[in-house]
Amino acid sequence: MARRHYFIANICVGLVILAPAGEAFAGTISAQGAVTALTDVNQLQGIIATADYNDGVGGQNVPLAKYTPDGMTFYTGALSGILNGVTTPGSASNPLYQTGNNYFPGPIAGGGVATGTYTFFGGAVKFDDNLSVTQFGLTASRNGTQYIDVWDKNGQLIGQVTWQPNADAAFVGVDTMGVPIGMLTYGNDNLWAGATYSIGGSTIISDTWIWAKGIQCQADADCDDGDLCNGMETCVENQCVNAPEPLNCDDQNVCTDDSCDAVMGCVNEANVAECDDGDACTEMDVCADGVCGGAAVECGDDNACTMDSCDMIDGCVNEPIDGCCLSDADCIPDEEMCNLDLNVCEPVAPMTTTDGTTTDGTTTDTTAGLTDGSTGGSTTGFNETTGGGSTGGSTGGTSDSGSGSGGSDTATTSGGASGTTAASGSATDSATTGDTAGVDESGCGCTSGGSGDAGGLLGLLGVVWFTRRRRSA
Repeated sequence: MARRHYFIANICVGLVILAPAGEAFAGTISAQGAVTALTDVNQLQGIIATADYNDGVGGQNVPLAKYTPDGMTFYTGALSGILNGVTTPGSASNPLYQTGNNYFPGPIAGGGVATGTYTFFGGAVKFDDNLSVTQFGLTASRNGTQYIDVWDKNGQLIGQVTWQPNADAAFVGVDTMGVPIGMLTYGNDNLWAGATYSIGGSTIISDTWIWAKGIQCQADADCDDGDLCNGMETCVENQCVNAPEPLNCDDQNVCTDDSCDAVMGCVNEANVAECDDGDACTEMDVCADGVCGGAAVECGDDNACTMDSCDMIDGCVNEPIDGCCLSDADCIPDEEMCNLDLNVCEPVAPMTTTDGTTTDGTTTDTTAGLTDGSTGGSTTGFNETTGGGSTGGSTGGTSDSGSGSGGSDTATTSGGASGTTAASGSATDSATTGDTAGVDESGCGCTSGGSGDAGGLLGLLGVVWFTRRRRSA
């Protein structure tokens, strides 16, 4: 899109330009199309380079690339082949160096300069795209009507400046009002009126070609080409300066497809691509609404004795829980047992033997009213282990023997005899016969048989029951 400019198109036909005082200016300069005619070299702004043709030999071709380093190149052949889009008929020839014949009588109007050799047969040129040339001027000879025609970058003929001398020479130029010149021709054919470009006649004689950027702007808005994708143009010293780089639409988001629209600028559309959100606590990451994410990682290890969590960097973490147990093997042997409901180790209660001695070496149980199975009566006993010694004593045929630690054993029977027991070590009572014998008043000795201590059996069953209850708790 062409830049917008603050200039107003100046279209004039047959406008007579009066020469400044002291300079001969009898000819006329006119402009056709969307261009302005320049009549003085001082109207050129931002001059890029000058071709004076003084380094050639008369009659020789001007090298086509002679001024390419300065941004201007000559072309030959059909105009339509020089710039795409051109429809103007005709072709260009290679210009020549020429001297003599006084084609530039002085003083030359408008500050024109003609010295040494000059160029013959005019020519077609293009300018470097990076230069954005919008102004051009040359010193036109006194020999016949001459035309400067310009096309834009798209091959559209946008204007023409006509020089009709009156036996004089002058500086003649064209200003495209900010539109970069795509191609320019100088000759004696009225292309604006539909003529075909050629080298016919001997009037295509000129000297000192100058190209410039021109006054393109007063503000940044004057340089706006309507395309946001090539960056923002700025106005610097009345010259439009293109952005150093095109618009960068990369938003660094893998979940968007980035593109640029000339009117809207950057477009970042959300996609559904696979991605990596950088979080070790998610898996199967995919884009949604422009954001990368995934399903939470399952870190549970089905172990009641670990604390399960997830770290964004390291992933799953299963920290052991202090004091937690899964079985008795995780607890202190013989001192603790595992409570499977709470997964904690708990102290084991001391177990008591049948004679009242605990597994830890102390006697805490008291037995009373234990019947030993004798028919002669019942035995009431109190067992309290306090010291050490040996036990001896019998009544009515009863034998009691034992050894103990830390206690005394006192037994009273219905036979009226008593014995005192002192033992050391672990207390153990053992009934070898389970019988109690006695003599009644009539002198009859009656015996009843027994097989073991019923009280001891009940005590053992109680311990087993208590232990199983603790384990099931």
